[in-house]
Amino acid sequence: MQKLKITLILLFFSSISVFAQMKMDISASYNIPNSTSFSEKFHNGYGGTGELFYFINDSDFSASIFLGMSVYHATDKYEQELEDSNPTLFEYDYKIDYFIFPIMLGGNYTFFNDKRFKIRLGANAGIQFMELKKKLVGKYLSDTHKDNFNEFVIYPNIGISFRIIENIDISLKGGFNKTFGETSISHMDLRIGLLYDI
Repeated sequence: MQKLKITLILLFFSSISVFAQMKMDISASYNIPNSTSFSEKFHNGYGGTGELFYFINDSDFSASIFLGMSVYHATDKYEQELEDSNPTLFEYDYKIDYFIFPIMLGGNYTFFNDKRFKIRLGANAGIQFMELKKKLVGKYLSDTHKDNFNEFVIYPNIGISFRIIENIDISLKGGFNKTFGETSISHMDLRIGLLYDI
């Protein structure tokens, strides 16, 4: 029975590879906080993303899996507010960062898929893992406190790509990352990178 399952799985994946085309997008991102409380406490962020697209039968529709990481540094004002509200006998500075790790599945439609210039509309949804890291740094004090959050996220997006050499496009993409939960840290992003045919 075990051999039969393995054989069926191998047949499934081999049949998919015959009819499917895959592309991979590797991008750098620039992120702009959207929610008021988030934008007041943190500067614009930056990060990197990877997205794997899966086209079946050379159609214009694709499924994708999206992974990313971005970081936001706190404003001087927010760090000073925390320092003032938590006095100690020693002098120290607050260093506060927000780290975000989205994992999403998506559906996409590509216009002009067989042309050099392409436009892609997409909608992704999944889980966003977040870590708020507060670090105390001083001559006599060093301590780090971490708070972790997980929230549902949706990410509608639009992108364009242009073929520069065989099997490689340069891509530009923008989207709105909307989280649902108590720690809303929604943001808009702009991504630039390379799209590879696999």
